[in-house]
Amino acid sequence: MNLENLRKFEEIQVIQKYIAPLIIVLSGYLSLFTVINEIMITDSPFLSMLILFYIYSVSISIPIAYVGHKIAEKNHFTLNSIYDMDSVLAFVYKNWKEKNVKELTAILSKEFDKSKGIDITDEVVVAVDSLLQRKILDIVDEKTLLYLRDKTWVGKDKKYLNLLNKRLLMVSPEIVLTEKRESLLKELESVEEKLFNENKSLLMTTR
Repeated sequence: MNLENLRKFEEIQVIQKYIAPLIIVLSGYLSLFTVINEIMITDSPFLSMLILFYIYSVSISIPIAYVGHKIAEKNHFTLNSIYDMDSVLAFVYKNWKEKNVKELTAILSKEFDKSKGIDITDEVVVAVDSLLQRKILDIVDEKTLLYLRDKTWVGKDKKYLNLLNKRLLMVSPEIVLTEKRESLLKELESVEEKLFNENKSLLMTTR
């Protein structure tokens, strides 16, 4: 299901939750008003018109409420379940070590609704991405962070890699600083080697 269809269903939910009940409440007030009028006024054309309007409003509001409820109920999965973060999180963390986001979205789409065949890939991508970023910031175990960074697809993605390194810097700054120091030493060695080779080449040329 694409985002446009999701918005349409959300509009239906608004009808179900707010507009239909409002019509019913207004109908109730109108009913009370008609009863008061019937007591105070008799044989009034205005009263007859109010009664007809009341019947009309009730006959319209009840079907709207019923249809809105049924449509929202049918699509409850799409509107609500995808944002059930615990369910998504449990599945993602159970399967993410060997899969990437695209593969997970395909599986999650089937897991959430096998019978209706609803395509919720866009929503799942957003949910998975949000969950991974949020969960990375919750990890306090140095080994887990290193594993995610160096041994899984998560660490191969530049966005997640930066996030993992930032988190690692907060959890174990000495590791990141040591790695940076080693990286700088390697770069320095590389530069020294390059300069040495250039000087050697220059000396041989001058001879």
